[in-house]
Amino acid sequence: MSNDKANIDWLDDLLRQDADYVDDKGFTARVLAALPETRRMWYASRSVVLLAATVLASVAALLIPGLAGYVVGSLIDIVTLKSVSAGRLAVLVPIALFYWAGLSAATAER
Repeated sequence: MSNDKANIDWLDDLLRQDADYVDDKGFTARVLAALPETRRMWYASRSVVLLAATVLASVAALLIPGLAGYVVGSLIDIVTLKSVSAGRLAVLVPIALFYWAGLSAATAER
């Protein structure tokens, strides 16, 4: 029995004791200090890209003849349940995507 106890790895034994902290003699602190400092600029660039895409889509919707009227008419038909066809519901897809993209950019961890 004592021979089995000797075969148990000391780290396994320590981890099985549910220790809150395992003394690593400063190893973790040295590794974290040696890591390069990272910048998270991609959050800013992602927000800029999403904003630019939204602005371009909005401008395109206003410049294409009849598209703005179709979008507004489709939204009115859907809200009033006048027509809930696939063509009318297709208008909601880009609106939902832009809403989701804006919300995810706004709530992203910085």
